[in-house]
Amino acid sequence: MSTDTLPDGWNRVKFGDVASRVNESVTPTPAQSRLYIGLEHMRTDSYTITEWGSEVDLDVAKTPVLRGDVLFARRNTHLRRCAVAPFDTIFSPDGYAIRTKDPTALLQAFLLYVVASDGFMGFAVENSAGTHSKRVKWSALEQYEFALPPVDEQRRIASLLGDSDSLIVAAVEAESVARASLVDLAIRLTTTETAPRRPLGEVVEILNTQRVPVNDAERSKRKGDVPYYGANGQVGTIDAALFNEPLVLLAEDGGRFSEWRSSSVAYRIDGPSWVNNHAHVLRATGIPLGWLYFSLRNMDLTKLIVGTTRTKLNRGALDRITLTIPEDLESRLRVLEGTERLVDAASKYVATCRSLAVRLREVLLREGNGADV
Repeated sequence: MSTDTLPDGWNRVKFGDVASRVNESVTPTPAQSRLYIGLEHMRTDSYTITEWGSEVDLDVAKTPVLRGDVLFARRNTHLRRCAVAPFDTIFSPDGYAIRTKDPTALLQAFLLYVVASDGFMGFAVENSAGTHSKRVKWSALEQYEFALPPVDEQRRIASLLGDSDSLIVAAVEAESVARASLVDLAIRLTTTETAPRRPLGEVVEILNTQRVPVNDAERSKRKGDVPYYGANGQVGTIDAALFNEPLVLLAEDGGRFSEWRSSSVAYRIDGPSWVNNHAHVLRATGIPLGWLYFSLRNMDLTKLIVGTTRTKLNRGALDRITLTIPEDLESRLRVLEGTERLVDAASKYVATCRSLAVRLREVLLREGNGADV
């Protein structure tokens, strides 16, 4: 696009002319390791770092960053990961720490939204190379062109987008609280010490013999819309169904057994489905399906699993699982179901906030390309 099509004060610039990367490296100290930010701490389309630190000694040189630096994951660029450094620390060499060259021309606060834009991220993906984890070079990113508004307009846009980011952060925190409450309730309400317990095998029918694993190559030839499930949820689709009823799937191998307080080890499904051999298939017979699900979803099964590299809850271990069956089971279940609905509503609200924020960002950044606001 020629510059004469831009609004007054806007300029067409190359990214490398207005932004630079931190081209330094340091050997981390133990204190820095505790504050280390890696790509594993970054989330798709989330610009706030809420986790950091390494549990192992970092003996490879890292990039020193300052609070406010824009962090961009140059590996697996399709994941669209960028964020603002919340404090002075060190960053993964698989990312770039980016600063404005001249804050009177490009505000650091506005730089984040340039990097987060669909245009920049799409350019990064197109220019990534490699066989396994594709990476993009800085020399390629320097060539990205975009419409840069005047500083006052940058400040206005950054303020609007910053407010939308704050709304997302608040929504995510509310969702996190709701999820933690559900876990706490599921554990407390399904483990009453005074209530009778029954072996799992007495209240479910185990349908494992009906499972059929299909490798990725074969499944790619069998395209369809039937959900294909594994240990921790849906992993794809297929063209036919093995089951068509409400069921609970409990991880057999590869489950998040050690993370049972924060990650579910069981989930429920309904409708046409295909299940591979990484999940036990349970049909509730002597109790409500919901009670089976909530009893298992955050159960500590670490004493029953075997293996080290890939842990497994084998078929024999199922016979040692017992479930609490309290007299007021139905009322407890209503509380759990209601809480889960609140969690689902919170999750949908977060998704809506993210979607609106992305739309707002793209509209504002396209002002220089003639978009209506």
